[in-house]
Amino acid sequence: MLQLGAKTGANQIFLDPPEFIEGCLIRWGIRGRDVRPFGTTDRIRLLWPHDERGRVYRKLPRHALEYFNCHEGVLRARADYVGGPSWTLFRTRAASAPFRVIWSDIRRRLTAAALTEPADRDRVPLNTCYVIAAESADQARALAAWLNSTWMRAAARAVADPARGGFARFNARVVGSLPLPPSVPDDSKLAHLARLGAQERSCRTRSMLTAPNYWICRNRPGRHWPPSRPPVASTDPPPGDAGDIARAIAASLRSSRSDVILPDWLREDQRQGVRRILSTLTRYGGALLADPTGSGKTYSALAVGSLWQGRGELVVLAPAALLQQWRRTAEQLHVTIDAHSHERISRGVLPSVRPRLVIVDESHWYRNPVPAATERLRPT
Repeated sequence: MLQLGAKTGANQIFLDPPEFIEGCLIRWGIRGRDVRPFGTTDRIRLLWPHDERGRVYRKLPRHALEYFNCHEGVLRARADYVGGPSWTLFRTRAASAPFRVIWSDIRRRLTAAALTEPADRDRVPLNTCYVIAAESADQARALAAWLNSTWMRAAARAVADPARGGFARFNARVVGSLPLPPSVPDDSKLAHLARLGAQERSCRTRSMLTAPNYWICRNRPGRHWPPSRPPVASTDPPPGDAGDIARAIAASLRSSRSDVILPDWLREDQRQGVRRILSTLTRYGGALLADPTGSGKTYSALAVGSLWQGRGELVVLAPAALLQQWRRTAEQLHVTIDAHSHERISRGVLPSVRPRLVIVDESHWYRNPVPAATERLRPT
C-alpha cells in the first residue's frame, strides 16, 4: 500500500527539538528533499515518541515529558489529533516498517531509496515522502532500483502533476500507475544494483560527517533508553564502485536468446537489439524500443513480431500517416500484419483479431493513462 510518511501536525515542536531531550527519542526525519537515488541525507532531527512498531509511548523520560507539557495546548489542537497521549504522531506504521521504499513527493524526477539497513530504523520518512512497506530487504532494493530506472522515471514524469519551477508531483496515483512486472520484486539483479548504488553513495558521503551526525549516532535510541555508546567506524572501502554498477547494468541487458535464428534482412547493429527485445518480452511481457531516428526500428520491430510465437495476429498500431509505410515494409519482408491507426483507436474502433503481439509506433500517444485512447487500448 502506498501512503504518505509520518505527520507531526506541529513541526515546530517535533523537528530539531532542544538538545536536552533524551537521545532515545531522537530519530532522523527524512523529508522529500532529503531523498537521493538509493539513499538519504540526514539533516533534521525528529522527536519520535513512538516505539519501533510505530506505537505511541504512554510514558516518557522526564525531560521529554516536561517539554511536551509546555506545548500541551498546541498538541491537542492539531487537526489529526483524536485522543491518546498529546504527543501522538500520525501515519506511523508504514514509516516504521523494517523494510521500506520511499520517494519524494515533489521532485524534478522520480527519486527513490530503500531503507533496509539496521541504521535505517532511526530514519523516519515524513509527509513529503511516500512510503511502501516491503516484505524483505531485497524486495525493497529491487523496487527502489525499478523506480530509479530511466524508463520508470520517464513514464512517471509523463503522467505526473506539474508543480512550480520545473518540479512535478509523484504522488500515489502516479507511482501506482507505473508498470510493475510480477518478476521485479524478486529480481536479484535489481536488488544488487540498488545495493551497489547505496554503497557508492555511502562512499561519497563518508567524509561529510559533522558533529550533529556523531551526536545522533552516539545517542542511538533503544526500547529501554540504554546509555550512549560510541559510533562504530569503518575504514574499509565499499565493495561497489561506478565500474561495478556499469558492469551490472550491462549484464542485466545481456540477451538470453542467442540461439534464435534472426532474419537475413537485419543489419548487424540491429541483431543484438532484437535479441534483447525478445529476452525482455519473455521476462517482463513488454519492451520499449527507443533507438535513434533512422536506426531501422520498423525492421527491428517486424523481426521481433515474426519471431514471437503464439496464437493470434501481429497487430501494429501507428499514426494514420505511417500505416502505408508499415504495410509496404511488412509486405516486402513477407511479414503478415494487421495494421490500425491511433485515430481509429481514439474513436473506439479496436482490432477485431486476437493479437499475439502488439507493436505500438509513436507510443507517446498513450503516455497519459487518462485519455480515451489509452483506456480503449487496454483490452488490446
